[in-house]
Amino acid sequence: MRKTTYDSDQFDESCPPAITDRQRENQLIALAEDQAERLMRSGKAPAAIITHYLKRATAKDKLEEKKLEYEIELLKTKKEVMEAQERDAEAYKEVIKAMKMYNGHFEEDDDFDPVIFGN
Repeated sequence: MRKTTYDSDQFDESCPPAITDRQRENQLIALAEDQAERLMRSGKAPAAIITHYLKRATAKDKLEEKKLEYEIELLKTKKEVMEAQERDAEAYKEVIKAMKMYNGHFEEDDDFDPVIFGN
């Protein structure tokens, strides 16, 4: 649990209004957690709230979180690899184009400037 809790009225006044949907979601999550904490401390928490936090404390849940973190990292790496492959493909096209120009083979769509190449 967080170390700092806020009364729901204080939360509304002390926090600026959410700009994005994600910020709003985070505010609502914080309010729900604060309410759950108040209910648990007062001994009036329903079984569903207690079960939720007990489940979060299990080793399986922690492993699932770790797995999700690794999957996110893997997806980021795959994205970076794909972006690098796209850059490489463009570079290869430029190299092939330059080699053709060097050998005197020009295409209509080539940006050929005879002043640069001395022709």
